[in-house]
Amino acid sequence: MCRNALDRGADFTITDGALPASHYARIYDRRERHCRQRGIATLSFRQGVERLHDATDQPVRLGWVKVTDPDHHFQLFFTDDLSAVVACIGIGQRFRHSNETTGQD
Repeated sequence: MCRNALDRGADFTITDGALPASHYARIYDRRERHCRQRGIATLSFRQGVERLHDATDQPVRLGWVKVTDPDHHFQLFFTDDLSAVVACIGIGQRFRHSNETTGQD
């Protein structure tokens, strides 16, 4: 889904600088549990976190792609030289949009 969106011209961003994969693994491990507890749809979230844990101290750069059909946000984790994707995590945005209209968190 993410690759197809990029092929169709979706906007994407890649941050400057890199941090150890273990830094992101800790953060996204908590976010995965949060999504699961709240019933937020995800794609490859657990597998992505596991790949970040496996990459340990390898420097990775963060990127993201916003896909509007279906409504998803993808977090991508690249090798520091941008030659490979370490992990890709998709998060459904329907839950977020419904909370924005109802004022709930």
